[in-house]
Amino acid sequence: MYSFFGAFAQPLMAGLDECFIQRWSDVDVVELSSPFLGLAVRFATSVYTPSDEDLPDPVSNGVQEISRQVPTVRFVLLRTECWGGLCGNWGQFIQSGRVVVNEPLLPGVEIARPEPDGILRRLINHLGVDIGPAEVFAPLTRDFPWKSGAAGLRETGQ
Repeated sequence: MYSFFGAFAQPLMAGLDECFIQRWSDVDVVELSSPFLGLAVRFATSVYTPSDEDLPDPVSNGVQEISRQVPTVRFVLLRTECWGGLCGNWGQFIQSGRVVVNEPLLPGVEIARPEPDGILRRLINHLGVDIGPAEVFAPLTRDFPWKSGAAGLRETGQ
C-alpha cells in the first residue's frame, strides 16, 4: 500500500515554504521544477490517519489560511491511496482562501487504473499543467526525493 497526503502550490513564492513549516513543523518540503515550477509539501501522519478516507479539516483550513495570505498562488490539497497499482485520489483546489473545487473519493469508481480525465489529472490541471491520461506525477512515486522541513531546505541551499 502507498499512502500520500500533501499540498502543491504554483507559482513558487519566496517564503511560502516557511508558511507550511511554521504551521506544521514535521512536513517535508521540496521546490518543484517539473512538471511545474512550484512547491510540494508532504504531511506527516501526525496530521492525518492513512486509513481514514478524509481530508482533515484542520489541514484544509490551514492551507486556506495560507492561501488568504498569498491569493495569487494556486494550491492543490491531495490524498492518494494505492493498492497494487490501483489508486484512489481525492482533494481540493484552493485559491484566495477558499475551496474552489472539491474532488471527493468516489469508492469503487476512482479506486482504479488511471482514467483519461481522472481526479488526479483534474486536480493537477488547476496548477496549469496536464499530467496526461496515465496520471504520472513524480511526487507520488516511492523514489521522489523528499526533504524534511527546514533542514531539507538548508540541504538544498534554500
